[in-house]
Amino acid sequence: MSPANSPLIDVTQFGGVAQLRFNRPEALNALNVPMAEEFKAHVDRLIGTPSVRVLLIAGAGRAFMAGGDLKAFLMTPAEGRAQLSRRIIIPLHQALLALAESPLISIAAVHGAVAGAGMSIALGTDLALASGDATFSFAYPKVAVSPDCGGSFWLTRVLGWRRAIEIALLAETLSASKALEWGIINRVVGTEELMTAAESLAERLSKGPSRAYAATKRLLRQAGANSLREQLDLERDSFATLSAEPDFAVALQSFFSTRAKSP
Repeated sequence: MSPANSPLIDVTQFGGVAQLRFNRPEALNALNVPMAEEFKAHVDRLIGTPSVRVLLIAGAGRAFMAGGDLKAFLMTPAEGRAQLSRRIIIPLHQALLALAESPLISIAAVHGAVAGAGMSIALGTDLALASGDATFSFAYPKVAVSPDCGGSFWLTRVLGWRRAIEIALLAETLSASKALEWGIINRVVGTEELMTAAESLAERLSKGPSRAYAATKRLLRQAGANSLREQLDLERDSFATLSAEPDFAVALQSFFSTRAKSP
């Protein structure tokens, strides 16, 4: 259990950025039923908060997340484990789907162990930063189960078939530098610099054209399922809609004002 009176999910907001931190450090932030339910409740609330434009996801203590709470399964009779799985996975999946389909830009700031569900969650965010001490493991085969939290969906899209199946079946640990090389994360920073770098990126995005960012995210996430014709139609409609927005008018004035001042 988490320390007395300490939330399993700690949420703070600064400006247009909400920071959601998994807070079971004594268990390396392993997911249990209450934590999964809290995660869904917070994600639903933040998606519905107009002032929030960016969601920064991190973990307290020595790790981002070591996966699911295996001790909870050990303490549950075999006939109750399928039900326990569903009680954890269903709210997590609902939250992750809602986040992926929302206009919020999600950023994972990961350190230490990024394993199992932790790696799946990081893969599903829009951007991911890692500290140099982060290690990545698609650890599901080590406990004889298959992926959850969108891991099987995102892994092939990020890595392609050959690397995805290698990671998924062999579950070998990847360093932060290898994760960067393979495109699992966007940047590696010093261990002490992780949250500063992640917060700076989140703040930068929160001050940008949020409707354009949301539309771009939506287009990119839909692209893999669409034909070129379908995607071109979506791009046309999205651009036309945004060109009638106040943000576009302001950006036009700024663009031409800057050009007029140039020598």
